[in-house]
Amino acid sequence: MKFSVGDIVCCKNTTIKGRVLKLLGTRHVLLLDDDTGMEIDYPIHTLVLVQAGHTELTAKTPQPKE
Repeated sequence: MKFSVGDIVCCKNTTIKGRVLKLLGTRHVLLLDDDTGMEIDYPIHTLVLVQAGHTELTAKTPQPKE
């Protein structure tokens, strides 16, 4: 799954939930933990998208069917 800066994500096996601050290559992201305010390096394969950032939501608006 592709993540963007600003996406809100949570981790599959923990209670960590936060915002993506930076993409670190193709396998890791830097998260800002909502509970502690700490920055954490986390592997992408353990993350689930909770809410997309504003730019991603506006970029994928559905087109009306004709």
